[in-house]
Amino acid sequence: MKVSRYNIFYRMDNEWIAYNSFSNSLAVLGEENYREFSKFEKNNNYLLDEEFLKKLQQGGYIVEDDCDELQLIEYEKQAERFNQSTLSLTIAPTLNCNFRCAYCYEKERYENEVMGEDVQNSIIDLIESKKEDLKQLAIAWYGGEPLLAIEVVESLSENLKALCTTNNIGYSAVIVTNGYLLTDVYAQKLQKAGITSVQITLDGLEERHNKKRPLKNGEGTYRRIIDNIKSNAHYFDEILIRVNCDSENITEYTNLYNEIKALKLNNIKMYASPIRDFDGCYSCGGCIDKAEFKELESGIYKSLGGEIYKRFILDKYPVRGANYCGAQINNSLIVAADGKMYKCWGDVGNTNRTFGNVCDINKVDVNKCIYYFNAYKGEDCKQCSYYPICSGGCPHENRIGKADVCEYNEKILNDYLEEIVKYKRKKA
Repeated sequence: MKVSRYNIFYRMDNEWIAYNSFSNSLAVLGEENYREFSKFEKNNNYLLDEEFLKKLQQGGYIVEDDCDELQLIEYEKQAERFNQSTLSLTIAPTLNCNFRCAYCYEKERYENEVMGEDVQNSIIDLIESKKEDLKQLAIAWYGGEPLLAIEVVESLSENLKALCTTNNIGYSAVIVTNGYLLTDVYAQKLQKAGITSVQITLDGLEERHNKKRPLKNGEGTYRRIIDNIKSNAHYFDEILIRVNCDSENITEYTNLYNEIKALKLNNIKMYASPIRDFDGCYSCGGCIDKAEFKELESGIYKSLGGEIYKRFILDKYPVRGANYCGAQINNSLIVAADGKMYKCWGDVGNTNRTFGNVCDINKVDVNKCIYYFNAYKGEDCKQCSYYPICSGGCPHENRIGKADVCEYNEKILNDYLEEIVKYKRKKA
């Protein structure tokens, strides 16, 4: 027997929080048990109490001598990466947009082109070619603003659903929209298209949001979006409100949360995400690094208190994942209006990063796909005790040289785990 390479210990008063990032086990050790474990860590011939040893094995803190946890992680990555049973397809029917958001990474790539029938038919052909192994098709509508090409959303959705029904393939669809065009008429069209979840961005209260996310002519958008959500949320299983945060608007998150809560809609969820400078799209002076953002985010939810904070803490429980995102999965891709294919949402419209065209699927630059598969800090990541729950961080940010790609550091993880322990003890 030997100790796991992924044990993480934090002192909490007179006890020790013991977390294993591979098994995701969480325990609290008294000083005596911690000393005993430390003796075993230094000498694995040291005899531990039989019951204590059993619990350590159950939690994955101690593993068999022939257990190679890193190889198991790499195996899981490859198994997920080349799994053919699910196809995740993001479709951007147009890169045109009716907004001019201050931080948009597509701002130099806006195009009026709308996806034609040739591209739509090629998407169908692509799925047809995979149908023998396919059990689930997951569609995400993206842009630009996809509702500017509602006819494409309708027609292609109808064909996709029919294909899945004929071949006994599961089907799901979501959409990312700015919400300005989400009228009753359009909401009904989306519902008919099989779209069950809608993500909409609000960047603070009305004044702040209108400054960051105006129409092309500079007019505000907040009030109409709120009205659309209030009137049409019932058409969907879920409305996700995303708040893109920087140093200017993160302090408004609590007030916005309360304003959304006042709508009294049961299918709305809200979350914060830091604005990142992708390829010079936004002044880094306003950006918040990941560590600072997570600390601020935790403080915001703590101020909201009660069940809201408890849900936040439990949602943040660190769980091992195989790959960081769809960019690292072979059967996950993005198709733009002109048929060009991409691996990362942040690349859409940047023709230097396309790996082929869906209309000529046999001509694919595999090297541009493979790049994302190993876009992390190599051995430094693999030797890190956070690797199972971080997966090396965002491959796009690794590629462009972001310094703060790590999802966790000692303080962030310690704070989360300590809060979870307190909650569990209080619940017990």
